[in-house]
Amino acid sequence: MAASPPYDAKLVELGEAKRELASHELWASSPRCVLKKRVYARKAELDALGVALCCTVKEDLDDEIKEFRQGFWPEAPIYLDAGMAWYKAVQGGGLTKSTLAGFLAKLLNPFSRLSANLKRSKAVEGNMKGEGFIHGGVFVIRKGAKRNEAAVFSHAEKELGDGPPTDSIIDAAKKA
Repeated sequence: MAASPPYDAKLVELGEAKRELASHELWASSPRCVLKKRVYARKAELDALGVALCCTVKEDLDDEIKEFRQGFWPEAPIYLDAGMAWYKAVQGGGLTKSTLAGFLAKLLNPFSRLSANLKRSKAVEGNMKGEGFIHGGVFVIRKGAKRNEAAVFSHAEKELGDGPPTDSIIDAAKKA
């Protein structure tokens, strides 16, 4: 069963205005897909389905958001979730965090999903800013979803960089 998105979590839209809003305002007028950057490549498909994309981040450091926007996320909104309500919700109620020791052990294991995820993403330049061990995930939320209503689709990262197949997100968007 899909997780429920945080209904009243406070978000701040990052940009010139820095507008504050409650989470449920995101999906009041259109279905929403809150997700990772690799799905952005299929934004046109989601637009055609009437599903709007947005991204939540847990910190706003230096030029990190500006660089992220330029490299991966040029036209969809980015929201600061300083309380990490979205991270907790997609992980089932609490934060999931890798430790440095666990990260290094998995990095050295050629059979780990983390090692495979890093190999797959070598073409993507990252940065070493901020906290990088808290796991995130993906939500696809129906337009007008009510408090405690399960998302149409959710995926929690088990390993850093895990993501659901993009086709699963598109299929969920069709149902939203």
